[in-house]
Amino acid sequence: MGRKLTSLRSMWIVVSLAAVLAIAGCSSETPFGPDTQETPDLAKQPVGVLDTRTAVLSDLNVAVDVANIVSASSGGVVAIQTSSIRHEFKVPALGIKDDVNITICYKKEILDRKVTGVFEFGPSGLVFDSPATLEFDVADINPSAKLVKLHYYDPEVEDWVLQGYSRVIDGKASFLINHFSKYAISD
Repeated sequence: MGRKLTSLRSMWIVVSLAAVLAIAGCSSETPFGPDTQETPDLAKQPVGVLDTRTAVLSDLNVAVDVANIVSASSGGVVAIQTSSIRHEFKVPALGIKDDVNITICYKKEILDRKVTGVFEFGPSGLVFDSPATLEFDVADINPSAKLVKLHYYDPEVEDWVLQGYSRVIDGKASFLINHFSKYAISD
């Protein structure tokens, strides 16, 4: 009888502990709230409630591919047109050494529970003599955003690196681009 009681008591402790963990949660995931100052790890797509706000989720993972030859002497603009939004990549005159066919693949993805604009630029590794400008219409990710951030993917560290922030003015954010890489814009 004593062993049976000890066995029942041990089982009750295990069941109680499992119930507490199930109720309290045991996730290693960090909740990101509006007051969190931590830089998000954009390379991971955590499971959980999505911060979709007013973003159009039907456009997720639908790629927009554009290409345009840009003159070294006069520069140029490569327009990225989604269903109703236009982003522009502007290369200044003498910003590149030679004429180049610039390719851009743009899509929206859920990264760190947020709708994020992701750009892949080519030719890979292109470095600008004078920075180019990426003008981004924030309505594509969050029309009410007042500040957005730009990350680029660094394959050497296999992680996203914060490049900077931009205030939103008249619905647009602008970032200087010094080299081609994979970039992500989020609020």
